[in-house]
Amino acid sequence: MANYTTALTFYEKALAIRKKALPATHPSVGTSYNNIGHAYQLMGQYTVADEYYHKTLKVQQKTLSANHPAVAATYNNLADIQRKLQNHKKALSLYKKSLEIKKKSLPANHPTLVVTYNNIGVMYQSLKKYPAALENYRQTLEIQQKTLSPNHPDLAAIYNNMGVSHQSMKEYSVALDYYQKALKIQEKALPANHPDVATTHNSLATVLISLGDFKGALKHEEKAVDIASQSLPDDHPNLLIFRNYYERIRIKVESMKDS
Repeated sequence: MANYTTALTFYEKALAIRKKALPATHPSVGTSYNNIGHAYQLMGQYTVADEYYHKTLKVQQKTLSANHPAVAATYNNLADIQRKLQNHKKALSLYKKSLEIKKKSLPANHPTLVVTYNNIGVMYQSLKKYPAALENYRQTLEIQQKTLSPNHPDLAAIYNNMGVSHQSMKEYSVALDYYQKALKIQEKALPANHPDVATTHNSLATVLISLGDFKGALKHEEKAVDIASQSLPDDHPNLLIFRNYYERIRIKVESMKDS
């Protein structure tokens, strides 16, 4: 926090100098607004950050073309803030504006498009619009498969996201397939005790429960607990969730033996 406060002080001094020396709509003034907004965002002061990003956008709209990548970046920053504030509909609208500009100003396989498609997918997921979420995840995956190695962790992340959407739609067998694809990549690309691996084992356990495979679920949840115990603090929320879920599955499996 101290470093952010120091950075904010310098950004504010730079803004004061630029406002005296330059026109109010000079791009450098917009850059200062953006830097200050980013500092406030990192400090968790999202409402203040939002104000400065809007000031950035106002300058950009007067000095840059409507399809300039910097304008798209600012819409993305504004969307990130609304996402933090749990305003998912507003965030979705802003991400879409960012995407619209990026599609006009950047190559079709640009990495920034991947991020935006995925963010839109996550917002649709949050709004329980699962087919729309999946469509954007597919767009993400299509670009990633052209630009990343087959075992890149980002591919595992998007497979996990697609698994979540299918699971939400009660398409459990399809969800299982995506989670298995994610795990296969993670086991090659990440350390054995990486928290993401634990999370995928937990996801596999949840979908196997829905498919009635309690023994399979127990094995995956045991792995989730084991990995998380190595990589997370003992009081970490995820570890507590995994342990609780493991115990519930274990009790269920034991009761099935007795019946």
